Amino acid sequence: MPNPKIDQLIRQLGNPENPWQAFHGLIRNGSDAVEPLCLALSDRNAVVRWFAASALGKIRDRRAVEPLVQTLGDLNPDVRQNATEALGKIGSPAVRPLIERLEDRNQDIRRSAASALRQIGDSLVFEPLIRALEDPDPYVRRSAMEALGKIGDVRAVKPLIQRLRDENPTVRRSAIGVLGKIGDTDTVLRRILAETNLTPQQRFTAMSALERVPDIQEYCRQKLQDLHETVREGAQAVLDASSLLHPSSRDERMEKQELLRWADPSIAEVEPAEMLRPADSASVPASKPSKQRGILAKWLGR
Repeated sequence: MPNPKIDQLIRQLGNPENPWQAFHGLIRNGSDAVEPLCLALSDRNAVVRWFAASALGKIRDRRAVEPLVQTLGDLNPDVRQNATEALGKIGSPAVRPLIERLEDRNQDIRRSAASALRQIGDSLVFEPLIRALEDPDPYVRRSAMEALGKIGDVRAVKPLIQRLRDENPTVRRSAIGVLGKIGDTDTVLRRILAETNLTPQQRFTAMSALERVPDIQEYCRQKLQDLHETVREGAQAVLDASSLLHPSSRDERMEKQELLRWADPSIAEVEPAEMLRPADSASVPASKPSKQRGILAKWLGR
């Protein structure tokens, strides 16, 4: 049944004088406010939609899942962000609808779904997240990686290692960060050594960045006796390349860079550590826009 008190609070969300009082009043009403707030997600006023999504995240009622998932396609990025965070707070009941949205044609919806799943970190999403590592959008790939890191399943190690060759430097750095959290040291490093899709230089750089062993060269020398041929071959290749990555002088560095390019045409006019160099700000959009700088701040005149 309609609740005049709650309906009045919903209307007050669009009042720039004091929307916060109405916002907190709706949260105090709890489950009684869920349906009116879900309807408010379709309000013409983006500020009302912003407050409604945020309030539903505070209440955490599973009835809000589908309306919030629909809001992932909102034209306003601040509203989308609040809907994303609300779904992350609701948790497991939102997992399956979010998995479906990972396949959406709308890039913004895929981004929001991946971000919400990153917050939830449920093991049910493992396979969809592995597929999302191939998404054309770097933000989706990075969010999928971070969600996999939260789940901590060692099966993610090989797909994450393959992302060390990602075209986007921010995604490559994220892969390094997540690999540092998953699996035991020997499992991760041996799989890096055995990964034939990586050049020896990229393997060395990745192993160094993980900071799991104090001496990469000594570790590789030990792995020359490994039972698996691909690990032995990878260890030898890294040992052969590692001396080229630490030249003693500028002239020697230039000489050895030329040699590296001759040995591996994929190496460009950059240092091997470029794989971990910070990306341009435009490479991957910010993962969490500030609420106080978006539509709400403008509306309140801040």
